[in-house]
Amino acid sequence: MFGYIKPLKPELKIKDYATYRSFYCGLCRALDSRGGLKSRITLTYDCTFIIILLTSLYEPETSFKNRRCIANPVKRHKEAHNIYTDYAADINLILSYLHFEDDVMDDKSIKAHAGVALYKHQFKKLSRIHEDKAETIRKCLGELNKIEKEPVTEDTPDKAAACFGELLSEVFVQGNDPYKGDLSKMGYHLGRFIYLMDAYDDLVEDIKKNRYNPLKMIYNESDFDAVAEKILKDEMAAAAYHFEKLPCTLYGDILRNIIYAGVWSRFDGIKEKKKNEGSV
Repeated sequence: MFGYIKPLKPELKIKDYATYRSFYCGLCRALDSRGGLKSRITLTYDCTFIIILLTSLYEPETSFKNRRCIANPVKRHKEAHNIYTDYAADINLILSYLHFEDDVMDDKSIKAHAGVALYKHQFKKLSRIHEDKAETIRKCLGELNKIEKEPVTEDTPDKAAACFGELLSEVFVQGNDPYKGDLSKMGYHLGRFIYLMDAYDDLVEDIKKNRYNPLKMIYNESDFDAVAEKILKDEMAAAAYHFEKLPCTLYGDILRNIIYAGVWSRFDGIKEKKKNEGSV
């Protein structure tokens, strides 16, 4: 994914940040065990959020171990692991492979070809384990790829964001239980937010390089930043609404820090960068 769903560290208690890091490090370890050392480079904050959300909701048995790793070979650090750690690692690898596969079709870059070659074996294995989810993710990315090849129109941002929303909706849902509806809708709006935030982040560079971006249609409006911010706030408000309907008591402070503060810290950073760089 894109790395926008992360905490605002200064607003977290020390113990909560330590807990967050333990899940982040646990995901890194799971990527290694399920896809090899090379898989660690696909590590994302977004999938760490998924682990903490599902752990908070379902409260599975979770182990916390003090371990060393390549990044911290001297000092031991805590790693958290449960069934959702492995699930998020699998989804992380499936998404990474399909992203590289999509790039091969688009620009045939050396990096994309290398990514496909590196993760093809893991993808085949994991797509059998998570057959329905892998198929839905491929379908959503395929539809998104088609939209991104068409001329940008007024409804393009909504159509493109909906594809990624449906993708994340599928990733969030863990079965036919009482939480399915709100998990699905939360994932849908969070997916839309991630896609549109990425478009906002890349817009100036995309215009300069004449690349696709769904926000090109409104860029020249005098109040563009305010319009973009309202679109993003509407999506996060909808995601937060469905989150608050879930009984997420465990790690609730961490999750709310991410939803209500962390994502906007990144947005403010993008706005500041745009201001410093100037407009197109």
